[in-house]
Amino acid sequence: MDRTRATALSAAREVLISEGWDAVTQLRVAEVSGVGRATLYRHWPDRAQLLSDVLAAEELILHVEPSGDLRRDLRDHLRIYRDLLEDPAFGRVVTALVDRAEWEPAIRDVKARVAAQTLDYLRDLLEVGVRDGQLTKRVDAAEAAGQLLGPVTFRRLISTEPTPDGLIDRIVDDFLCLHGS
Repeated sequence: MDRTRATALSAAREVLISEGWDAVTQLRVAEVSGVGRATLYRHWPDRAQLLSDVLAAEELILHVEPSGDLRRDLRDHLRIYRDLLEDPAFGRVVTALVDRAEWEPAIRDVKARVAAQTLDYLRDLLEVGVRDGQLTKRVDAAEAAGQLLGPVTFRRLISTEPTPDGLIDRIVDDFLCLHGS
């Protein structure tokens, strides 16, 4: 059963990347994956849940285990995030998610779950920083996400400029200067 889900999700990701958001249907995923439509509907009764699981599988690779060196952890987190956004395939997924969330309530929920998961990963790093005395207790994860992830997101989705390592270093250093203890 797990192998069937993995095969279907891999095919759904392939369809999303190569054919676009509208192409991700149970019928198309069945054609690409070889998994039966009835099986797909049993696992994912609607498109939004299928897309949600595709996106959730992508998001899992963003996590950085706290090392105790907050500066390094935040830099690593931002570099992974940047690399994901700048990857043409993943960048398309994120761009489509942002666009469709404006028009489809079910996809808006998917976007909210992806954002919450991203905040959870960042919150883990921040909590270690607070615990170890590297940050003041005032840091809110949502505010921190805006300060840390916002510039990288802007460059990928709005200005389409790359985000060099030096800029990531400055973003993290500015954040730590503002919130460091």
